[in-house]
Amino acid sequence: MNRRHGRLGEAEHILLLTLHHIVADAWSARLVAEELLTLHAELSEGRAPSLPPLTATFAEGARALREKRAPKFPSAQD
Repeated sequence: MNRRHGRLGEAEHILLLTLHHIVADAWSARLVAEELLTLHAELSEGRAPSLPPLTATFAEGARALREKRAPKFPSAQD
């Protein structure tokens, strides 16, 4: 992921994130955007970030996704 931050004015900034499609699908990109919006709103209001801590590593999430998407074949016993 590449990121760029620019200052447009006294209180105006821009954040540009570049993600490769192999690393981030639409679901992941939406999640990142939602979390950034939440963090921005909380911090700009002087509140502490309220995002919960991560409960899984990237490897665990990738493994779970692979297992979820794996085709289900009937076993010889079925």
